[in-house]
Amino acid sequence: MSIKVYEKPKEFLLVAREFLERQEVLNAVILGVVQRMIDDPAHFDNGAYLAIIRDARDEIVLVAMMDPPHPLTLAGEKDCPEEALVLLAESIQISKRPLPSVHGPEPLPERFAPIWASLNGLDYELEIGQGVYELREVIPPAKVEGKLVMATQEDLGLISDWMMGFERDAFGENNSTLEKMTESMAHRIRKGEWYIWKDGDTPLSIVMRSRPTRHGICVTGVYTPPELRGNGYASASVAAFSQKLLDEGFEFTSLFTDLANLTSNKIYMNVGYQHVSDFNKYKFGEK
Repeated sequence: MSIKVYEKPKEFLLVAREFLERQEVLNAVILGVVQRMIDDPAHFDNGAYLAIIRDARDEIVLVAMMDPPHPLTLAGEKDCPEEALVLLAESIQISKRPLPSVHGPEPLPERFAPIWASLNGLDYELEIGQGVYELREVIPPAKVEGKLVMATQEDLGLISDWMMGFERDAFGENNSTLEKMTESMAHRIRKGEWYIWKDGDTPLSIVMRSRPTRHGICVTGVYTPPELRGNGYASASVAAFSQKLLDEGFEFTSLFTDLANLTSNKIYMNVGYQHVSDFNKYKFGEK
């Protein structure tokens, strides 16, 4: 078993792409984020960790990416050798990089978490149970008033405020300041990633495209303010946006959901999304 840590995202992706694309939906986070590192390096200056682990036959068995302060992301088969997970943990420890959490398609993060915790004298716990969903054909929802429009810089304040609400809903607190959120959203609006479901001039729900891969793209940032929920706006925006992305030529769209949020899971399944895998996140802390 051997491990190689890559300093250059382009070199890493050249080697790992074929392996990752065997399960493109599950590995879209690594594929999409590393491609963004290549295309937009100014927004990735935190010293990413990129590693590939091979077995004795020189076959790739595990791929890992960490873009601080985001979690370590894993990719591999369910029966990935234990030795590969141990080798990865030892490599990260030697690099002296902080590792606050790990996520990926199960059971990889569930298997890695106790290895890292034991190696570093830490506790670990499940922070959030997520599901990866895939859509290849949209099921039209019940018609609601409004239409999907691309966001402009005039919408920056709205989207920044609503994304602060999205963070609170998803994580229980804000991980970003409003200033940092506004900076990030301005960049994404300039790239044409944000869309708004509007009835006339009234914004009702937002949705964003992210992390395009060779055959698919992720739908994220789905948010409707609490006072507007229950009217079908999220269903309408997700369905229309997913259809737009398919019409652009993507073979599939994907999204992540909080498995504990039964309402959002039902919304996505009703418009055609199908569960592919659990994608859980474990966090580490002092004993």
